[in-house]
Amino acid sequence: IFWSLSSLLTMLPVLRNIRPWIRIAHHLQFSSIPTKITREEELNKDVPSDVLRKRLIFRCKNRGIKELDLLMGNWAVDHVNQLDDIECQELQTILNEETLDLVSILLKRETVPAHLDNSVMTKIIQCRDVGNI
Repeated sequence: IFWSLSSLLTMLPVLRNIRPWIRIAHHLQFSSIPTKITREEELNKDVPSDVLRKRLIFRCKNRGIKELDLLMGNWAVDHVNQLDDIECQELQTILNEETLDLVSILLKRETVPAHLDNSVMTKIIQCRDVGNI
């Protein structure tokens, strides 16, 4: 359909009045989308064991830095299903650490801090030292 210039000009005031309503509708549509998770407790809440293991693998594979994604992701795919519940909690503690701190630790720039010195970190470091990166 071809609109004449005069018909478009007559519609212009109507279109100006619609614009605020479009903004309101857009806001209402996207205001119910959950926001970014801000607390670690939400990531660590109790879930079934199989869901927890899948979540741990996902979090290990998606840290945001390629070297860390490869090292932790490959380790998680191979070992997470053999971890017991205590070791899963230890891995969650490791994953709650800042990504850049984990990079520094796993690339041997810093020593392992006391709160991360657990059996899972030892296994990840052993995997790294064998050359699985």
